[in-house]
Amino acid sequence: MDLTHEKICFAIDGYINDICPWLEKVTSIFSSKGYPLKSVSYDINYERFERKSLKLFMERLPQQNNIDKLFSFTVYYADNQNLPATWHCGVHYDMATREVCFFFDKSYGENKILDFFHYAISQLLIDVKVDGGYLFYEDISYIGGRHTTQNLYRENGQKWWEVKNPRNRDIYFNLGNRYRHIYLQNILSGDHYNDTIERLPLSEWISKYSYGTLQKISEKNWLWTIPREELYDIGIVFYNKGVLLGVD
Repeated sequence: MDLTHEKICFAIDGYINDICPWLEKVTSIFSSKGYPLKSVSYDINYERFERKSLKLFMERLPQQNNIDKLFSFTVYYADNQNLPATWHCGVHYDMATREVCFFFDKSYGENKILDFFHYAISQLLIDVKVDGGYLFYEDISYIGGRHTTQNLYRENGQKWWEVKNPRNRDIYFNLGNRYRHIYLQNILSGDHYNDTIERLPLSEWISKYSYGTLQKISEKNWLWTIPREELYDIGIVFYNKGVLLGVD
């Protein structure tokens, strides 16, 4: 398959698990849909970077006595494990920031990728709840990669990463109805779902203005899908409400 320089990604915030059970679960999720993952990449305590085959990693796991210090852990399928531009698909988990991020090269087809994301998220969240999540697009043709613009109202990526700093995270996420921003697809927690806007429950407000669809994606989380043409107006409403963390 010819790869593009564009990735379609879905980030999940507030996920808590140990590496081993998480790794077992996500490799099973990918394999069950015909996407076997072959390589791993991680930092050891943010001090020493390693990449190796998943098979070798698992063989050495009994001797890996610092498993709780493997941060920015990514398991993926690639043509060359050391060249991120050749990575087809995979999933990243960082225990410190509590973020999981699924990614696929756009060449796999957007509808097919989104169907997989919805399945993967529902499976990953069967026995856990998370703070939220969002769909985004990444262009890796630039050094370090970047998120493509969706014309989001006053979005500030730097501010978001300051929020996600482990020293700051619990302070900013203490109010459970917060969002990074409003995206084309958003994972909602119970705090989001039970919130009110213009004195209406969120679900009724969405229905009243045709602001997309709500789907229960796990026992304690929902998926809100929004028409692209409504993103700007919704972003302003939520900005004025004071619940957007990643804005100026």
